[in-house]
Amino acid sequence: MFNLLILTADVSPFLYKNDWYLFEEVKKLTNCVVLTHDVFYKADCNIVELIKISSFQPDFILINEIMGGWYTKGCKNINIPIGYMVHDVQSNVDFRRKFLSENAISLIFSFIKHKFVELYPEFTDKFRWLPHHVNTSIFKDYGLQREINSLFMGNTSPLYPLRKKVIEKMRGQPGFVHHVHPGYLLQPGKDSKPVFVGEQYAKEINRAKMFFTCCSIYKYPLLKYFEVLACRTLLLADSCEELKELGFKPDKHFVEINEHNFYQKYLYYLNNEMKRNQIATDGHQFVTKYHSTRVRAQQLVKYIADILKK
Repeated sequence: MFNLLILTADVSPFLYKNDWYLFEEVKKLTNCVVLTHDVFYKADCNIVELIKISSFQPDFILINEIMGGWYTKGCKNINIPIGYMVHDVQSNVDFRRKFLSENAISLIFSFIKHKFVELYPEFTDKFRWLPHHVNTSIFKDYGLQREINSLFMGNTSPLYPLRKKVIEKMRGQPGFVHHVHPGYLLQPGKDSKPVFVGEQYAKEINRAKMFFTCCSIYKYPLLKYFEVLACRTLLLADSCEELKELGFKPDKHFVEINEHNFYQKYLYYLNNEMKRNQIATDGHQFVTKYHSTRVRAQQLVKYIADILKK
């Protein structure tokens, strides 16, 4: 085992917790210390001070960009390889490029492959694809009664035009449920509406026969593709090149739709329980085997171990 220092955010106030699930699995495979942003500020974001606080000498340091708005000073003053996890590859491109260039980053991880290579071609040799993953202890088939015919949960901004089409058509359809996105920062007690997070979110997916989503205008393999399949719910969504590279097969693991045929396909699978269940089961088995958080943690640790051997 090697010593790994991870610098990340405290995700407790946030809807998105997948990185935290990943780091919990990484702890099982390495000697790992995780420091969150409250510690960064006490140390003035100086990486030398953060190493002192961590109480051990790391072999590798992983900076998780999810924090946003903070930076780490002193990276050039240490002789320890540093990895960097990128979120939202298309935003803050110039700032990110400057940071990566000036701080001799050894490895760069991103959920997204093609867009990263397109925007940052100079870092291709340091880039490692680390796609989304799913915590299968939370996202699983709970065996709940499928009381919901079709479910939509998610962002409906202009970045997701297919989602808007689906909601316009499905609104008022018997058995269709739409939960409005609560925002990415959780604010308990703000109103009386339930906020579906973690197990509650997974169970709501598991109550549905089908779930609609899309991969956005960017054509990214978004997290919902992994979460819905893990709950053994039939996913109706468009596809993209990276999903296919990850092994997601349309009409084998999920039903591929577009703005012209989604309603017809919804009706077809609503009335064909056997085919609906077969695709849902195949998708569940596939994502559980190849895209669990445990599998992704093993891949991350191997990427780092390979660098340390050089």
